[in-house]
Amino acid sequence: MLTISELARFLRVVPRRIPAKVESLLRAVSGKPPYGFPPDDFDERTGLETASHVKIYKLDSVNGNYVHAQGYVPVPAKIVTQALQAIRADVKNHTFVDLGCGKGRALFVASTFGMQRIIGVEISPSLVRATLDNVARWKSGSDIQVVCADASEWEWPRKDLVVFLYNPFDDVILSKVLENLHRSLCAKPRDVWIIYCSASHGRCFESQKWIEETGRVGPSILYHAAVS
Repeated sequence: MLTISELARFLRVVPRRIPAKVESLLRAVSGKPPYGFPPDDFDERTGLETASHVKIYKLDSVNGNYVHAQGYVPVPAKIVTQALQAIRADVKNHTFVDLGCGKGRALFVASTFGMQRIIGVEISPSLVRATLDNVARWKSGSDIQVVCADASEWEWPRKDLVVFLYNPFDDVILSKVLENLHRSLCAKPRDVWIIYCSASHGRCFESQKWIEETGRVGPSILYHAAVS
């Protein structure tokens, strides 16, 4: 049974979900794999709670931009690992940023690569609390921070970056995120790699001349920022 607030969010989200549902149906009919992956044993191995899905209308939000977001679905740890291994650079001194971090699974995988500073940005306060609970149980030498914020309004740290996106939001927010990142890089050029997993809105990257695609691994596209 939905609460009144959940029903209100559901009614706001549904119209924006219809095109995606139609696309998923067409992909299924064509034999192409749908969005989402089989469950893995990450939680069993780590003692964390990152596996359970959460519908978008069940989530709270810091503002109305949740209508552009996805519900929570965990990214398989193997996919994050493969993407990080594919980056052609030593990124141990980079700051790892997961936009739409959910319950934090990608953050914990990144910490196993020795990255000293790790940041998760999440629009839902309830998911932030879930991530912080997981951080408290995770034993790592990395500095893991979780920020409750709208990714399109968040200020980028002026450090070398590895940015991870597991299809967290639509093209409206993604375009703003890339605009803000470009502005930040123009103010202070630095090394930035982007991993876009389950890339539903790759067109947003195609229009950015300052970003070059460097490769693909599994469902992830790797990009490198070229701003000097």
